[in-house]
Amino acid sequence: MTYEFLQAVVYCGISVVFIMAEFFKPAKRLNLRDCMARDIIAALVAGIMFALAAYLLSDLYQAHLLYAHLKDIPVVIRVALFYLLADFGAYWIHRLMHTKIFWKTHWWHHAPKYIYWLSGARASAAQILLTSLPIIIAWPLMFDLPAWLYIAMYAELIFRNHWMHANVAIHSRFIEWVFITPTYHRVHHSNDSQYYNKNFAVLFTFWDRVFGTYQDPSKINKEFALGVHGKNKQIKMILGV
Repeated sequence: MTYEFLQAVVYCGISVVFIMAEFFKPAKRLNLRDCMARDIIAALVAGIMFALAAYLLSDLYQAHLLYAHLKDIPVVIRVALFYLLADFGAYWIHRLMHTKIFWKTHWWHHAPKYIYWLSGARASAAQILLTSLPIIIAWPLMFDLPAWLYIAMYAELIFRNHWMHANVAIHSRFIEWVFITPTYHRVHHSNDSQYYNKNFAVLFTFWDRVFGTYQDPSKINKEFALGVHGKNKQIKMILGV
């Protein structure tokens, strides 16, 4: 079984789990016929772009100046550092995309008036570039990991992206002290300006608490509308310009 085929199996398996969860326990009833085709295309484009970036960077990483200094650090420590550094960077990139200068890179992701498990795939070309930067910077920590660990981390990434956008009503203060939940992230997709600049976390919620962008989902109206105000041309949204 090739690595690429195993990745496809993992992606499809996790996706089926969320399809079933949203079918039996949806937070809101959605008609996905009009939007799912676009999101499937977006997911394919995003996958191709990530694969291309990984291919182009593979030789660079092997010659990375930090390689000799990092490879002897125990795997557990390197993985923990990778998640902390990459997620810290992801938090700040996310905030950057909500500034006036970079907002257009993120517009397409927030444009729909709904979110569900595949919504995380809707990212402009510019957004994919920006959100890849923290991973690229932290990736030297991941040299020479066992193959099964790469697959496990890939599965976690897919699960997390589906999980945070899932159309399921899951809110737990206990979980949210550390990790995001669908309800936690849904707040961020509100079209109300006092909420869409809150809950920027991508994995660890404590960044929001530390840097003053936390909003407790239980303290706002659960029926708030999603999406963004205004319109933009489709091609500009896809490109992020």
